[in-house]
Amino acid sequence: MLSTFDDLRQQIQNSGKQLDLGQIQLAYEAAEKAHGGQLRVSGEPYIIHPLNVASILVGLGMDTETVVAALLHDVVEDT
Repeated sequence: MLSTFDDLRQQIQNSGKQLDLGQIQLAYEAAEKAHGGQLRVSGEPYIIHPLNVASILVGLGMDTETVVAALLHDVVEDT
């Protein structure tokens, strides 16, 4: 389970897949800002869920746009 953007960046770099880290980082920063200090009922920072969804998709070999969508998927719904 990932807990920081640096963990996701490392996973992407180790994957050997040509993903646009700049776009992915911008999406992460937007999601982090949108979710502010939100916490899940468990007390876990809300941003952990989108990070882990993105991680799963990187592991499946998805493209940049799909990873960006994973990071942003709860912004409209949950902010």
